[in-house]
Amino acid sequence: MPHSSPLEEHISFLRTIASSEASDALVALGYSHGGYLQGVSRLSPPPNHRQPQDSATVCGPIIPVKLVPASDKTSPYYEGTYADAAETGKVIFISQPRGTTNAVWGGLMSARASVLGISGVVVDGQIRDIADQRDYLIGDDDGVVIIPFNLIPDVVQSAKKSVAGDGQAMQAIKNGTSATEAFRMFRGR
Repeated sequence: MPHSSPLEEHISFLRTIASSEASDALVALGYSHGGYLQGVSRLSPPPNHRQPQDSATVCGPIIPVKLVPASDKTSPYYEGTYADAAETGKVIFISQPRGTTNAVWGGLMSARASVLGISGVVVDGQIRDIADQRDYLIGDDDGVVIIPFNLIPDVVQSAKKSVAGDGQAMQAIKNGTSATEAFRMFRGR
């Protein structure tokens, strides 16, 4: 039986946690904003339109797409549509120039992305880490978090501790322990 690599095991774990748990892990590692993309949130499908089998989480390696104004003649130009560049399990992350009003994603692009099996699409007015397609994204009802590739093992280790501690704290609270005491016992504060 083939063994999965440590990275594959880390990615499998990341698929099980919420964006808030990934953010907490990044804060614990010194990222003051916890990787959150301010102002970006999940819109589709909204909670009241999800089927029971639908995941509320978008998680996967990023395919960054930075759009520029048509007047920009110095930036590289991609022949084709970015939906065709998608790969199974990845997340297309589109950076649209501020002030533009045209749609950068629609039904036809969604259909193509669905056929290719991508995990999701995130559209934002700003983007970072354009050159590094190995960063990871977790997006859910709580928000969208970017995890730098080189921090994935550390984020997983920190998140596992945090998730376990939160589980213990929840059980203690349900058993009558005050939140203050449960936090002190299981979260170190």
